[in-house]
Order: sequence, then structure tokens, then C-alpha cells
Amino acid sequence: MKDKILLIDDDKSIHDILEEGLEQYQLYHSYSASESLKILSKERIDAILCDLILPDINGIKLIKKIKPNYDIPIIMITGFASIESAIEAIKAGAYDYLKKPFSIKEVNNILSKVLEHERLRNENIRLMSILTGTPEGLGIVYTSEVMSNIIELIKKISPYNINVLILGESGVGKELAANAIHKLSNRSDNKFVAINCSGIPETLLESELFGYTKGAFTGANKDKDGLIIKADNGTMFFDEIGDASPEFQVKILRILDSGTYTPVGSTSIKKVDIRLVSATNKDINKLLSQKTLREDLYYRINGITIDIPPLRERREDIGVLAKHFLKLFSNGQKEFSKNAILYLIQQDWKGNVRELKNVIQKVSILTKSRIVSANDFKYFKKNFSYQGVVYKDAKYNFERIYFQTLYKQCNGKITEMAKQSGLTRQNIYIKLNKFNISM
Repeated sequence: MKDKILLIDDDKSIHDILEEGLEQYQLYHSYSASESLKILSKERIDAILCDLILPDINGIKLIKKIKPNYDIPIIMITGFASIESAIEAIKAGAYDYLKKPFSIKEVNNILSKVLEHERLRNENIRLMSILTGTPEGLGIVYTSEVMSNIIELIKKISPYNINVLILGESGVGKELAANAIHKLSNRSDNKFVAINCSGIPETLLESELFGYTKGAFTGANKDKDGLIIKADNGTMFFDEIGDASPEFQVKILRILDSGTYTPVGSTSIKKVDIRLVSATNKDINKLLSQKTLREDLYYRINGITIDIPPLRERREDIGVLAKHFLKLFSNGQKEFSKNAILYLIQQDWKGNVRELKNVIQKVSILTKSRIVSANDFKYFKKNFSYQGVVYKDAKYNFERIYFQTLYKQCNGKITEMAKQSGLTRQNIYIKLNKFNISM
């Protein structure tokens, strides 16, 4: 079966040229944004070639309409190419950028590349989903809209070599997000290597990263490769990069600028090809104003920023995370009572997902009963409390989050919602109306 390509361009000559030159594909023709959306609603399209200038709306606005509803790679084509418009198109969700005039060979090459990447990505996601039991197979469990948007952003930026800065409190899952970027990238066959800039003493950080030669310092009895060479052609993750010394930051800059480094005790220069993903749990503006983080380094690592909110700002994720961890630690032998989930949702989780995971692990080990109740948590978290929360409000919040989550999981299908919740269809309609959940 031929791959289906949707061409969106108001220039008929482009359609004629590509119709003749792309015979190995089934080409669908659209001359406007509105026409293209109609085609997408009816046909399963494998890739899109979209002009930047269209008669009704521009191509970037069209991408923003397409991407939330269709997981299809889009190649932007235009006669007005610039770095700014290329970055804007990629941020909006374009896979790549093609400048007019182009040859049929160029179009064929880019389509072959994107379609092969999509086949590998989908197969990788399918296999990883089987292995991890999580959405997209990335190990990230969520149901909230904000995390769904973050996952979509990760999918958009992963194929590109752009550096990424991940912000967020300790324990929100910054390394998981970095690993997800690596898994969905063209570097996924090579290694993902993480180094914590605050977890290694300054005296050891440089030798751990760059390696050293025999005799470089006391105890250096033989040459040793650093972590960075292990990440060659892969992804290097610098956690807490704001804690690195100014001298060490200069050496990171050198890697980004020239792709070279020098092992400790050596005079020879070595080459390395890495994609850099960095993270910090600190206020980035404060790091810059205090000159703790070099401004020139910040602009190099901040190609795209991902800001992961704390768990208390996405409470609808707490229930699905807790159930995931309990299933993991109990081998599927235990489950939560409704009051246990409500109990967990009301907590602030200052340690975020990491703290929640640790608490669930403890309760899964020490609770004898198959059903874990709210009372079982009192041994593990002294600060668990409903202080200041009226029961009526707590119950309302739980129900609201429960039915919002149920609605998403069942794709708005009332019969399925009734089946899973044990309520009648009439009661489901009442709850949806009560919590203003759109049908």
C-alpha cells in the first residue's frame, strides 16, 4: 500500500510537478487550509507537505490547528525561508523545512526520511508501551492536560538536534522527560548518559565527565574514558546545571561551540557529538542575575524550554500515578479504596512524584490487606492531613477529578463510564452537568 501524502499549496504548478515526481506515493491535493482539514477528517494521511503562505490562513497557524488532533509529520515548504520562520514552524510542530525552489530528489529524500522515522518511532512506542505499561511507552504516567501538552511538545522537538532546558521542582520527573526526548530522537540507538552537577564533588566532576590520563592525579593508575565519550552520538543530560562551577560551565560551552574536549591530564583534543539536555530546580532568572549560571551558556542550552509543574498543580495525575506505583510494587496484587485515593489527592506532595512513589512503595510492603485504605498511610507520612479542608469540599474535589479523569479515559462514552463507575447512565449525565464537563 502506498503512503498517503497531503500537499497543501495554492500554487497549481507545485501540485503538477509533485504529482509527476512522487509517483511512489498516493498524493492528496489541497489548495487551502480549510480544504486540507476536510481531507484530514476523512483520510488517514502519513505525511503533510504544507506551504507557508495560504489563501485563508498561514501555514504555521494551520500546523497549530492540525497537531492537537492528528499525529502526522508536517514538512513546511516556502519561498520565504528564514531562521526565524523555520524555528517558528518547528516550534508549532513541523518536522522539517524545505525552501523553494526545490528538486524532486530533495522532496523524495525528506519524505523517505520522515516516513522511515515515523515507522521506527511507532514501532518503538508500541514495544516500549508493552514493556512499561505507560502511555507512549515513555515511562511517564499522567492524565492531566498540562502533562499531555508537555508530552506533545517532547514529541515535536525530539527528532531535532536542538538543545533543551527542563525546569521544575525536585522530583517532578525532569530526568524522565529528558530520557523521553532521547527515546523519541534519531539518537535513540545510542546511549543516554546522565550526570548530576550537584551530586558529584567539584574536584571529581571534570574527571568523571571528561575522563583522565594515567598519572593525571594521585590514584590515576590508568587512562579512563569519561561519561561524555559514552554519550557520543547520543544524549547527555546535565541535571542541576546551575550548580556547576563557572570554570566547568566554560568547558561545557566549549563542547557546544566546537564539539571538542580535553581529558584531565592530557593535551590532546578529542571530538564528540552529543545532544545536550539540561535541567535545574532553581529559579532560572535568579541564577542569571546572581551570575551563578553564565548567560552565554544559558542561551546555548535554552533552545527549547520545558517547564514541568509540581504535582500539587496537577492533582488529577496523583490518582493514576498512585495506582501505577501500587500495581508495580505489589505485582498487581493490591488496590486502593476510594477514600485512599481521595486522601492522596488532598496532599501537597512537596517531594512531588518521587515522594509519592516512595510512600506507595512503603505502603505496598507493609500493608497486609489487599485493599489499601487511607488509614494505612498514617505510618508513612506524618504531615498527611485534611486540616483546613471541609469534608464537603474534599468530597466535591475528589468527585470532580474522578469524573474528569473517567471522561478522558472513556473518550466521553457514557455507557463505558457507567460500566466502569458502577453508576447508571442517568447519574453519569448528572455528574457531567454538575462539574461542567463538556460532552
